[in-house]
Amino acid sequence: MAMRPIGDVYKLIPGDALAVFKELFSPVQYDKIIQSFRIERRTTFRLNTLKSTKREVMDYLRNNKFKFQEINFIDNAFILEKKDGIKLLKTDLAVSGKIYLQTLSSMLPPIALGAEQNERILDLASAPGSKTTQIAALMNNTGIIDAVEPNFIRIERLRHNINLLGVTNTTVTQADGNKFCVEKANYYDRVLLDAPCSGDGRFNIYDRKSYGNWRKNMAERCSNIQKKLLRSALTSVKPGGTVVYSTCAINDVENEGVVNSILESGDFKIEIENINIPRLEGDYVTEGLARAKENKYSRDMRKCLRILPSNIMEGFFVCKIKKV
Repeated sequence: MAMRPIGDVYKLIPGDALAVFKELFSPVQYDKIIQSFRIERRTTFRLNTLKSTKREVMDYLRNNKFKFQEINFIDNAFILEKKDGIKLLKTDLAVSGKIYLQTLSSMLPPIALGAEQNERILDLASAPGSKTTQIAALMNNTGIIDAVEPNFIRIERLRHNINLLGVTNTTVTQADGNKFCVEKANYYDRVLLDAPCSGDGRFNIYDRKSYGNWRKNMAERCSNIQKKLLRSALTSVKPGGTVVYSTCAINDVENEGVVNSILESGDFKIEIENINIPRLEGDYVTEGLARAKENKYSRDMRKCLRILPSNIMEGFFVCKIKKV
């Protein structure tokens, strides 16, 4: 596993972001986060059950000399033991849509959503379709998924992945999520909002895109968009329905701060629910923050799931909300 000198982290990763992490996390957690930025993350992928079986995929990988492990806390997910990600992308498995390369953290929100067959699901800000296609597979192509994405370029990638992975229960709409939800009040059984974010949980010095566009105050700007989208998600879900809010950020402003603002407003009667993913454990798995720096949040934020960056996981935040 490749590892760069620790000095490269402080030279490349924005200092303002590191300062936030140092305030938010314990010294031990902060050190593990810093270490994760200098380790090249492993390639992970999932089986697409709409097109293949675990036996077919595992036999193919073994016959083609790929070394891999199954992930025990996500069904049908795998991790490569060597740096074979590019090689894997060129295989018939990937080209035909029988597998899909996706980070493990990104697979958690659809699992937390718990979509069941024949339900109506909304996926806001859905491109490039990693989670949309995962939900469709979990539903076995039953029910209805509305996948909404405002960006024209990104929506083409969303359509491509939906077609490649054999998804047939999903309608793609190019629209602003807030406007789309205006006429969909109390309509969906479940809504996934994997919100646009600063992406500070994705930092890794082997991937310049992960940190090169980060700017100070990005979290504050993103949080304004996130709050509007979360309100729209809560408007569109049925009473008794579920909204899962997630980001690939690890600061509190875009996570606990967003959810807590909705709680405090009293505009929606909601409950934060525990997220139970069996066997998901390790020092990179933590609960949400009830206090961060000078910010004090509801104790219910501790029911949220925080994933700290590691050699196999990107930093992520997942919150499961029930509309009462």
